Amino acid sequence: MPVPSVRPACAHPTVSGCGRGTRREYPLHEMSLALIIVVIAITALTAVGVIGLFLWGAVKDGEDNDAIQASIRRLRLPRRPG
Repeated sequence: MPVPSVRPACAHPTVSGCGRGTRREYPLHEMSLALIIVVIAITALTAVGVIGLFLWGAVKDGEDNDAIQASIRRLRLPRRPG
């Protein structure tokens, strides 16, 4: 009875099998890494922009509130004594 041959696990995968043919190249890995970096950069810039707009809006709202409070103080009637 013939014994089936067992192929050892290959440390370096190739196109046609273990140890035969040329080694696989992974150019897509480098492209996907660049894409991930670009996506992270765009996301970070967007987040910084949105936070900046919120801060700008808060400052403008504070300025408007100060102006309204100043006009209210000027219009306030004097209190009656007693």
